[in-house]
Amino acid sequence: MKKVNYSAVFFPDGSHMTWYYGDSSVKPSGVKSGDKARVKVIGKYSDDQVACWVVQWKDYKNQPSGKVLHITSKVQNGGKPYQSGQRASQNGYKKIDKPFYIDGVWN
Repeated sequence: MKKVNYSAVFFPDGSHMTWYYGDSSVKPSGVKSGDKARVKVIGKYSDDQVACWVVQWKDYKNQPSGKVLHITSKVQNGGKPYQSGQRASQNGYKKIDKPFYIDGVWN
């Protein structure tokens, strides 16, 4: 896994759920790199540039910055990956009828 400047849960397909941007050592209390994580997909957001799944980890629905926890799933037409979480937080998102789980690893 390449070195990054954020802490996140990484998934087998290469996607991730950012926890804290700017310092990869900042993780929730008691969590260390390599710990397994199960996130619950609870919603979705999409516009003409970005899309994301909105997720929950344990009782957490937001990053420390306040943005919703999310997994970016689409970037096009000049969009930037970070915009999916910003827009889902600002514009709201659609809850999904049947939440599901994705397993990953903290890093």
